[in-house]
Amino acid sequence: MNKIVARPSRFVLAAFMAAGVVLPIAPTLAAEVVQQDVVRTIKVELRDGTKENADAYKWLAARMAESRALDTMKAPTAGDIEVTYTWHGQARGDDPSSNPPFNLPIHGQNGDVVRFTRQRACTDGGGSMAWIYAWKSTGDAGGWVLRDYRFDNSDNSCSNG
Repeated sequence: MNKIVARPSRFVLAAFMAAGVVLPIAPTLAAEVVQQDVVRTIKVELRDGTKENADAYKWLAARMAESRALDTMKAPTAGDIEVTYTWHGQARGDDPSSNPPFNLPIHGQNGDVVRFTRQRACTDGGGSMAWIYAWKSTGDAGGWVLRDYRFDNSDNSCSNG
């Protein structure tokens, strides 16, 4: 006696399932696992006098020392600073901010960005300063490269006028 095995089409399966009929035949399903690249951003305000604030200024000073673009500028060392870190990673919970204190990255991958924003005191003339660093890979190596520096004094919140 010959045995015939039939595989129902998806349409037939859907029709039986809609009617509430359970079939003893299970179609073979192929599953593909896709890891998704996600972009994450964390923004923290680091108050003057805290360890995290001092670490952020050390990170910034080290990168400024490596940059020829800002070689005549002295790195700031004090004052509240806002840090925004955007990084790319797999959807697995590899979040550097999940275990405080907040740590700045030593390494990265192309597309990762660290931005520092600092409000200058009125005694220093006021305004805001921003440094934007992006990770750039070059072969087996890489590093944080200054992408943009901004000084904005348009707010002029220090004037008495």
